[in-house]
Amino acid sequence: MKMILILLGSFLCKGCGQSHSIKTVEKLELEKYQGIWYEIARKPFRPEKNLKNITAEYILKTNGKIKVINQGYTSDGKIKRTTGEAFRPHSTSPGKLKVKFFGIFASSYWVIDLDKTNYQYAVVSGPSGKYLWILSRKPKMDETTLEKLIKNARLQGLDVSDLIKTEQEW
Repeated sequence: MKMILILLGSFLCKGCGQSHSIKTVEKLELEKYQGIWYEIARKPFRPEKNLKNITAEYILKTNGKIKVINQGYTSDGKIKRTTGEAFRPHSTSPGKLKVKFFGIFASSYWVIDLDKTNYQYAVVSGPSGKYLWILSRKPKMDETTLEKLIKNARLQGLDVSDLIKTEQEW
């Protein structure tokens, strides 16, 4: 009886504790990715709470690393800016980057969806799926494209029920 319960328990719990099987893009040209991106939507992220006009700027450095400048504006017009550095830890996984802020810890920055031709939109997450950002080269994104990106994220197993649309008032 004890053995049956163990087998039944292992069968019912198959997949328990597994992380998302999030896939990154197979090709990411950093030269084309650099520049200013506007945040269109995100999962809740405390450092960006109550900010609007949020952008991320990526500047490719001569050493192959990327200078990262994230900024947004408070309701009274004050700018909040954070600068960091991103790098590709493994050349075999071009869509998986690491980003460091304050020079201490490196967080995963995975590009999971991308306009492969013109680099006009990108979707960024990490291995846990806890965070998600939808980015665009323009402050506004058409609803059809946005819905397609949300659907693709959902198909990767990401919970998109709590997405927040970023206010872009340029």
